[in-house]
Amino acid sequence: MKSRGLRLNFWAPEGRAPGQIAVYLYKPYKPHPVLDPTYEEIGYVRTRSSYRYHGECLDAYEITGTNVHPTLKGLGIGALMYDVAVEIASMHDQPIMCDRTQVSTDALRVWNYMMNNPNEYEVLQLDNAIDPFVTPDDPEDDCVADSLRKHLDRTGSYTQAQWLASSITKAYKKKALSTIDLLKREGIFISDEELGF
Repeated sequence: MKSRGLRLNFWAPEGRAPGQIAVYLYKPYKPHPVLDPTYEEIGYVRTRSSYRYHGECLDAYEITGTNVHPTLKGLGIGALMYDVAVEIASMHDQPIMCDRTQVSTDALRVWNYMMNNPNEYEVLQLDNAIDPFVTPDDPEDDCVADSLRKHLDRTGSYTQAQWLASSITKAYKKKALSTIDLLKREGIFISDEELGF
């Protein structure tokens, strides 16, 4: 990232609507970025509070939008941006989960990585809001997962075993909060002031 001149900036939830996190990817776009550094946005990950929309969902923050410039796909930059978003939510003791209505194949790989790496991420099982079976007497973990239907079966059906096996039906927290500090040490984080905000 650094060799390409890419920089990350983010907002945390303080002073914003509940659950709002945004991680932005920028690149210099002036001919002489060292002398006249101006940046343009070329990627983002955004969240919101899921409550009111999809069930209580353990009060997890929901990823609602992601994008990485096509020339940067396949380099792990999107996964890094997800990791930063999960870390910010975890700093506020909140889990984060995927979009409840759609999850791309690329995004699913990121969620699968989190589910399959419990040394790095705390994995929290959500229950089916339509037909609770994990903790049927506890509504706090009830959550809609229309995105699961889209990945399993276009008819909209899935089994309890498929629900339990899917990374889409989980929320996540990071165990070690070290990525943002590393980005700052490496000079990849860019402040609002440097961006002219």
